[in-house]
Amino acid sequence: MKTALDDRNLPLKGITTDGSPLYPEPIRKVFGDVPHQLCIFHIIKDLTKGILKAVAKERERLAQTKPKLKRGRPSSTDKEARR
Repeated sequence: MKTALDDRNLPLKGITTDGSPLYPEPIRKVFGDVPHQLCIFHIIKDLTKGILKAVAKERERLAQTKPKLKRGRPSSTDKEARR
């Protein structure tokens, strides 16, 4: 890519990547001090994934603390089920 840009005398103004930790060092070696930004789509995707994981974990925790009731409608003599 660097060769193709150089052959056409096109300046590289910046690079956008998905945020992998593998990119910064090779980019710096090949292109020098070029601005590097993270793709907003990938940032939002990772945030959403983390939030959904936290919500699922909390739902699981809440489900375990839910009281165990008998099935059906409580009878008028079943005081425990009314609470």
